[in-house]
Amino acid sequence: MKLPRRHRIGPYNYKLIPRKAPTEESVGSCEPRISRIQVNKELSGRFLLVTIIHEDLHAAFDAIGRQDLYTDEALVDSLAGVLTGLLLDSPNYLEFLMEIRDEHK
Repeated sequence: MKLPRRHRIGPYNYKLIPRKAPTEESVGSCEPRISRIQVNKELSGRFLLVTIIHEDLHAAFDAIGRQDLYTDEALVDSLAGVLTGLLLDSPNYLEFLMEIRDEHK
């Protein structure tokens, strides 16, 4: 599976970079000042997606100036899990999003 190299979060274009994890516990990081998200290159499937969404949420909270939420790991973890479930477990929802995207091209 090939990761998208860039994606947009609010007004920012983030680079998504697979990398070797510096520690066993580290699976991802978000660096808003340089618009970069890094994820452990050994991740795959649902765990990869939840990690990307987790880091995207950090970036989104930074983009709206909510540093209190940016640093709230419990909130970010919870939302990442719920949003991953929404995207993977509700195929009709994903199809709906693709239709909306196609209307706005």
